[in-house]
Amino acid sequence: MSNDSTDQTIQGGIWTLKQEYDIDNIINTHELLSDYMTALIEVAAADGVLSEAERRWVIGLACAIGSPKTVIDELQTYQPKGMTGVLKTFHAESGHSNGIHRQLSLIYDGFRAAGADGELHPKEVEAINELAKALQVNEAK
Repeated sequence: MSNDSTDQTIQGGIWTLKQEYDIDNIINTHELLSDYMTALIEVAAADGVLSEAERRWVIGLACAIGSPKTVIDELQTYQPKGMTGVLKTFHAESGHSNGIHRQLSLIYDGFRAAGADGELHPKEVEAINELAKALQVNEAK
């Protein structure tokens, strides 16, 4: 059952995905959105600190692309666990939809999330490079 607010959120998310990422007709399931956003949190926390500004940025992005309340709720309490799980989930050969269709946006948003606190720590850059390597994104891309 939908209401005007839900429809508006979905339409806002579709618009944002098209304008920011040139993405049309991509399926956004709870799992895909949750995996993408938690990957951003892990990158932002790679320096050992997940700042409130970094968490707020990821939650803001999740809201902007129309993530359901359940994903937003998860992000508000999510505690970083390290990059190992992210690298396994998004490995190019994992078949994960985000790893296939959102490689460059994941790298781009990783930089934006990690820099949301005004500092891009070398360990955060290292985490982004590890993610790019797992996704088989070369420097030319």
